[in-house]
Amino acid sequence: MTPLHEPPPKAAPVKVCGGCSARYDATAWSRLELCGTISGDEARTVVTSWPSGAVIELRRCATCRMTLARSRPQG
Repeated sequence: MTPLHEPPPKAAPVKVCGGCSARYDATAWSRLELCGTISGDEARTVVTSWPSGAVIELRRCATCRMTLARSRPQG
């Protein structure tokens, strides 16, 4: 009996735009225009606990130009 082969599951998108629903994987995310970052003291003004070295990247959606935010993987 030959085993059935299922296609590999699609990777979840890194980010989905809340404005236009464009979906970005890790490669596409890294190609978007970087328009800012939030880290350290800036973040501590609005959150009570912020890990040392953590950064949030702000990038522009390639479709609708909305600003998207995502934490940058540490490492």
